[in-house]
This record gives sequence, C-alpha cells and structure tokens, in this order.
Amino acid sequence: MKLAYFCKAYFLLTFVFVIAFLNSCTDSGKGDTIVHGQFKNTNGEIISLYELNVEKMKTIDSVVVAADGSFEFRFTPKDDGFFVLRTGKNKYLKLIIQKGETVKVAADCKSFDETVQIDGVNKNFYAWDKELSVAMGKVDELSKVFMKAQYQPDFIRVRDSVAQVYKVLYNDMRNKSIDYIQNNATDLSSILVLNAFLGTDQLFHPIDDYSYFVLLDSCLALQYKNNPHYLDHKRRIEDIEKKLASKKKAEALLQIGNVFPDIHLQDIEGLRLSVNEEMNGEFNLVLVWASESPQSRRFMHDLKVTGLDKKLSIYAISMDRNPAMWKNAVLVEDLDAKHVCDGMGFDSPVAELLGLDKVPVNYLLDIDRKILAKNLTIQELEVLLK
Repeated sequence: MKLAYFCKAYFLLTFVFVIAFLNSCTDSGKGDTIVHGQFKNTNGEIISLYELNVEKMKTIDSVVVAADGSFEFRFTPKDDGFFVLRTGKNKYLKLIIQKGETVKVAADCKSFDETVQIDGVNKNFYAWDKELSVAMGKVDELSKVFMKAQYQPDFIRVRDSVAQVYKVLYNDMRNKSIDYIQNNATDLSSILVLNAFLGTDQLFHPIDDYSYFVLLDSCLALQYKNNPHYLDHKRRIEDIEKKLASKKKAEALLQIGNVFPDIHLQDIEGLRLSVNEEMNGEFNLVLVWASESPQSRRFMHDLKVTGLDKKLSIYAISMDRNPAMWKNAVLVEDLDAKHVCDGMGFDSPVAELLGLDKVPVNYLLDIDRKILAKNLTIQELEVLLK
C-alpha cells in the first residue's frame, strides 16, 4: 500500500488540526490507549506509531519488535483520532482509535496486506481502506502506462484507454465510499472517507457533494462536538459555503449576453496576454483546463482533430501549478490557442473570478466578447460553427 497517497489525500485539505499532546510511556495508567500485537517474520524491524495531523505526521513512538514478534505502545491522547502504524517501507495500517481503547494487530510481514488482522477498531473502515489501497495500486499502474506512451505514435489511443479504465475504477470506489458514509455517518472515520483521493481526484467534490459534508456535520455533532477533527470539519464547511457564495456571484457575472471579464495572464514565453486583445474573432472560446484532467485533455484533442481550433480564437487558461507539466501538455496537445497560466491552480484569482471548482470549462464569445454559450460539447460547437 502506498502511504504517500494517503498522506497527500489528507494533507491537501485546508484543515488546521489541534496537535494533541501525546505521552509514550511504559507504565499503565487510567485512560491509557494501547496498541499492541505480534508480527511474524519481522527480522527485528522497527515499528512506528504516528498521529495524523494536516501538515505532518507526528511520531508517537518507535519500538524494536521483540524476538517473539511482539510489540506494544501506550500513550494518552487528548481525544479520539487518526493514527498510522508502520513497519518497513510500504507496510502500514491506518487506525481510527478512541481514547482509552486497546487495539490488537497481528500480521505476517512477508505477506502483510493479505494476513493483517485487527481487533478493537472499526473493521468496516479497514475493509474500505483495503479497497482504496487496491484501487490506488491500479491507478499507479495506469499512470506508468500513460507516462510510457506519452511520446509514442499510439499515445492518443493509450490515453483514451487509460481514461476509460480509470473512470470505472473511480466510479466504483466513489460508490463504495458513498455506501460507507451513509452506513457510518456517526463514526469519526467517515471524515477520512469523505476527504479521500483516488490518484489526484477527490472522491467527494466539496461543491457538488456539499450535502455529504452537511450530513457528517449533523451526525457527528453530538458525540464529537469538541473533537479537533470534527471542529476542523465544521471549518471546512464554512470554507465551502464561502466558495458557494463566490460561485453564485460568478454565475451572475457570467450570464449569457454579458461581456466576458478581461483577464491578463502570462503565456509560455512570459508575455502578458489579455482576453480583450486576443478574443477578436467572429467566434472566440475561453477554455479553462488542467494537464492532469483527462476530460480537459480529451476536449483539447477533439478541438484539434475536428479542426475547430482553426475556426475559433482560443484563450486557454491552465489551472496547473506545475509549469513543466503545463508546458509539456501544451506541446503534446498542439492546440492552436493562446496558452496562459499563473501557476496558482484553483487558488488563482481567475478561479475565484470565474467561480471555478473543476475543469474543463468553456465560454463561447462573439466578436464583442459577449457570452453566447457556456460549457459546450464538441458536437454543439460543430453545429454552431457550420
């Protein structure tokens, strides 16, 4: 299993968790939380226990496994929380532990994922987590196939095939996550499920899936009202509500018939290009995209192969943060467009101005830069431009 993926999924959130004071000791005491067990074939390895916080993982303690494979951690957390038990490079477990709980873990380190057994924690969460880890492994393999084919003659075919397989994986994992939240809405673990990623994609979109965030808020409030993870969940809901208000404001600004706002961004050569100066054709298209978005790449590809990029003046705004990935995607897609990017991703002022929370998005403008239509498909563009 890939620990980096889970860390990325949890650490990308805009939470600010209160770091719990954790005291590792050998003396038992009232309120102690215990994580213990026995691992076979450890070869004297070190086992570490971490608490998950937003910006980093805080080490609780590390112990050398005893000759018989046994180990034990004792500590006193301030509240229920999220933890990681790790041995070796890619052998780890995510644990949701209640204060004062005793958790027992057993596994054979030669076949860790297949043999691990846990007593004293939410087994439903562990089953979901295993499903996510399997899906992540498949996404890793798809990524390797995609990268290997990037400069090959059949890249388009491979890219489309990878996108289709990924879509099936994503939808399957999302459906399982929806089921988990609906059946475990009163369990703190649902916060982790709600904020999980598959690859670079969130399983739950903060705007589109706002109702799930509200559901957890109402279901966790009674039992966890003072828990730092729940309090940060509430703060995140406040952030989402601000974005919803911004999106509503953008929708009013970008109504059909309104003049599209002037935007100034730098192109690949560092020249500042504006919508007002570049969008002066009979038909103009402002396209917002990102190199890591398969839907964006497919739309750009279809604009190219249908010849629509020759019939439109295109101002292509990238939401990429990585300049190298943006420039490489521009080179690969070879779309006839004015390509611009500020490298700020969805933190860009442009994203706030346009109320963006996902890509691709497009706006069809006339010669006066008035909005004729929004989010047209390739087929709709072909009909309009005949």
